Amino acid sequence: MAEILIPTEVEDERLQNARTVVIASGACGRRPGRRVLGGRTGGGIVRVMPKSKTSKTSKAPKAPKAPNIDVFTWPTPNGHKVHIMLEECRLPYVAHPVNIGSGDQFASEFLKISPNNKIPAITDPDGPDGKPISLFESGAILVYLAGKTGKFMP
Repeated sequence: MAEILIPTEVEDERLQNARTVVIASGACGRRPGRRVLGGRTGGGIVRVMPKSKTSKTSKAPKAPKAPNIDVFTWPTPNGHKVHIMLEECRLPYVAHPVNIGSGDQFASEFLKISPNNKIPAITDPDGPDGKPISLFESGAILVYLAGKTGKFMP
């Protein structure tokens, strides 16, 4: 089961003291929690993780943060493949919804990333040779991420 950790910057008073909100998908919908996003592919739960009680004086130095990969997607089977791969590879990413029902995939900004106007698509600011790269088509994205991380390829 892949879980997506999202910083808690919400107005709900119950969540203000939480460190993260975890959104779990599909089969996890039966676990205790609050349902979000209805429908066959968008079902899930929200679970609040309590803040850790670590001392402020004993914090270890933070490692440099890798740049986020931007994922342009919608909750479809092909869209889910990319999220699962990013989670399994432990790569940081930011998801950007592209509502294919309302035609967002035809916007000129999205066509610069995915000229065939289909989701999913990604932009990686730390691509080959350190140069940014845009990729589209789920199969191409999966092979790229496997090669980038050295995982899931023979």
